Amino acid sequence: EGRGRDAGTIAYEAEAMNASHLSGVKTPRVLANASGSLVTSAEDKSVILMEYIDGENISGQRVSDSLIEEIGEEMGKMDTALSDFSKPPGTRQEYEFDLKNFPGLYEEVALLPPRFEHAAFEDVFASFAGIEEAFRASPAGLIHNDVVKHNLLVKDSKLSGIVDFSDMAFSPYAQNIAVTLSQVVFSEGWETRQ
Repeated sequence: EGRGRDAGTIAYEAEAMNASHLSGVKTPRVLANASGSLVTSAEDKSVILMEYIDGENISGQRVSDSLIEEIGEEMGKMDTALSDFSKPPGTRQEYEFDLKNFPGLYEEVALLPPRFEHAAFEDVFASFAGIEEAFRASPAGLIHNDVVKHNLLVKDSKLSGIVDFSDMAFSPYAQNIAVTLSQVVFSEGWETRQ
């Protein structure tokens, strides 16, 4: 469930997750139903059944160098596995957490309460405008777009899985790396060498 999601985006998510798994990426294997489909309809909902991955999410925890390396390796394998996926319509096109849609949020700054420093937000939009052309011209493909601590499963200090493909986007690979760096490495407890 989620804003802008429908049976088509859910089926695309299941296909991408399964393609990643079949390529050896540490992601759940999606189980097909009796008719061979990865998605089953139940009471006007789309349902995906996937294998369990043992591990705990690492939200709020410090991330070791070796785990950062494992995450990066899996993301690279996932990018390769998903490179065969064509451009949308499989992803949510106007999705607000897709950086290519970021400029459309500018008008929302005026709606923020006065306690927020509006000038800081305006600086961020101005900075993005300065790199937007290069960003849009950089290599792109289907990306996970949400490799963050609560979507990483770890067991015995090793990465056991990457879950939650619902935020996928067809956008520059740099966006996937930036999301992960900001949310996994730089969010809390990082050291300069990392």
